Amino acid sequence: MSIQPPQPDPAEPSASTLDGNTAPFDVDIELPWTTPPLSMNDRMHWARKAKLTKQIRDLTKLLVSVNAVPKSDRITIGLHYRPRDNRRRDVDNLMPVLKACADGVVDAGVVSDDTPEFMTKHMPVIHPAVKGEPGEMWLEITGTEEVS
Repeated sequence: MSIQPPQPDPAEPSASTLDGNTAPFDVDIELPWTTPPLSMNDRMHWARKAKLTKQIRDLTKLLVSVNAVPKSDRITIGLHYRPRDNRRRDVDNLMPVLKACADGVVDAGVVSDDTPEFMTKHMPVIHPAVKGEPGEMWLEITGTEEVS
């Protein structure tokens, strides 16, 4: 995990437009999977899918808590995947993982809900493979923290 100042996003208010009691944050959370644990292409029994979704959600809640992601009124979340090879992949197939992770962030108490009022979800990003390296997934969370 690394905490760095976020890059300005023209669609979001900058720290300079916010009152003096907030501080921007950008947290990257390493996820344990080398391949996506769920895909839009998966054909499985609903109970198995529900169990996997719950595992992703619970693990994300734990990782968010362990990495001390600050509470915020509004966040932006993005899922990143660097596969082990450069075969063609559809980013849409990562949406079930992003959804379960977003629910885990809410479960951890970072924001009130994963509705657009509280959370912007970016389309997942698939990065180019690095020859000889295993796949890697991480979650990027940016927002503003209330400071007193």
